[in-house]
Amino acid sequence: MFETLTLCADDGDAALASKLRRTLRSGDAPLLVDGELVRGFDDAEAALVWLGLLTTSQRLIALKAEGPIGQRGMALMLACDLAFVGAAATLDDSCRETPGLAALLLRRCGTARARRMLFGGIESLSEMQAAGLVQPLADLERLLDELGGVKLAALRRRKRALRAAQALPFEEALRFDFAFLARETAA
Repeated sequence: MFETLTLCADDGDAALASKLRRTLRSGDAPLLVDGELVRGFDDAEAALVWLGLLTTSQRLIALKAEGPIGQRGMALMLACDLAFVGAAATLDDSCRETPGLAALLLRRCGTARARRMLFGGIESLSEMQAAGLVQPLADLERLLDELGGVKLAALRRRKRALRAAQALPFEEALRFDFAFLARETAA
């Protein structure tokens, strides 16, 4: 069910932005990003482009990490909708100095947890798992089974509702989501 985008060690930020743009245009299926995650950033503008593509896409986007995770991997983990980590995945020391880390943490886990992770440090993936930021790789198979019965339109609606809930005041976010229910029941 997932389309896969594999990152290579020599993919700079411009190449990642280009690959991601092309992949996101190619279909509606959920996207699984995997591959080389230890690399740092090499182009701030291109990094902002691919981060924007990830955070505004209507497609469900998951990250699969099975090796060392550096700055770009940390940014990907926090920008994707879901992140899954294997037993061999580790945090590189550089990930604690990821550009944009404060904004990404705040978006993903709220003020209190973002503060705790920024000022208390991100010590391990198990800490991130306990905080609900990543899931064990074994959960990816369960997710694939669950999503197998969900229509793509329903996934897009869930993602739109989540983005609205992040950006809008509570009551407006509720109205936004219920507007879809009203349209569905009227049809």
